[in-house]
Amino acid sequence: MNKIKNYILNGQGLGIKFLAALAILASLVFAIFVRVEGAQYIPYAQEVADQMLPIKIVDGQIVEPLNTFKMAQIRVEGKSSPLALPLVLDTRVSNLDANLLPEGVYVTRTNIYTVTKNQIKVIKLEGNNFIPKGDYTEVFKSWLNWSAFILGVCGIALLFVLYFILTMFYALCAQLIAKIARKDMNFERRMRLSALVLVAAYIVFLPLSFIGIDSSLLFFVVVICALAWFMIKCAPCKVCAQAEAAKVEVAAKAEVVEKKAQPAAKKPAQHKAKAAVKKEKVKAETKEVVAEKKEEPKAPAPAKKKTGKKPGAKKVVKKTTPASKDAKAKA
Repeated sequence: MNKIKNYILNGQGLGIKFLAALAILASLVFAIFVRVEGAQYIPYAQEVADQMLPIKIVDGQIVEPLNTFKMAQIRVEGKSSPLALPLVLDTRVSNLDANLLPEGVYVTRTNIYTVTKNQIKVIKLEGNNFIPKGDYTEVFKSWLNWSAFILGVCGIALLFVLYFILTMFYALCAQLIAKIARKDMNFERRMRLSALVLVAAYIVFLPLSFIGIDSSLLFFVVVICALAWFMIKCAPCKVCAQAEAAKVEVAAKAEVVEKKAQPAAKKPAQHKAKAAVKKEKVKAETKEVVAEKKEEPKAPAPAKKKTGKKPGAKKVVKKTTPASKDAKAKA
């Protein structure tokens, strides 16, 4: 229950996924119902085919059976006389005054008339065709399967639109209940609440509709009571909601003021940080330059130039020759 409450009051969206799931479920049940119930009428369809066939059409006219009047009938268990169906084959004439005909399908020599309360359609026979008499049970089963499939697929879209419209209607009813009970419920909350209540009510009442029990009024009363119960018990009070909204606004304004004041206070610190970063960059650059200078080889020192003094006279130095060995002996 808490998860449902949190989804309605604090969730997001309009509850569309629940409506889509309900539409798929209802369409699937409806298709299965059509398939199962329709299978019971296949023997009656075969009985009608045995009565009306064969039919042969040549150049847009029925030539077999010719000058014949037939009305389809089926035998129902529990009744002594057969039940007449609104299907007539009359090849005695080519045209009929459809305005005088009761509701039903009428086949003449050249036309097919479909008469309903709202309209009359006339289909002219064309070409050549022959429908022999035989067993069409499998054909009727195939038609029934395809009919159930098409109705199920189309039913998903149609039921989803129907459920969405009903959800909006009950959301409007929830708005009236909220005003009376002085509760705070915005549009999205009311849509989520209405969607969940609608899904729960359909899950309960859907089997009753297939059984044949008419519960439209009871369905409406149950949904309205569920909306009112949730509003009174779980929805926040309007005054409390306004107070919380005011607190949120005050807190938001305070945050805005703090954000505006923070840049001015942080400027000196930011400047100091930038200056420190610049100093570190300069030191790193100087260290790199010094390292590069140390690594470069020193160029040889240039030779010193001699001064412009006149060369003096060279001193004559007499070389002394060593005394011979004989002289050393005499001495």
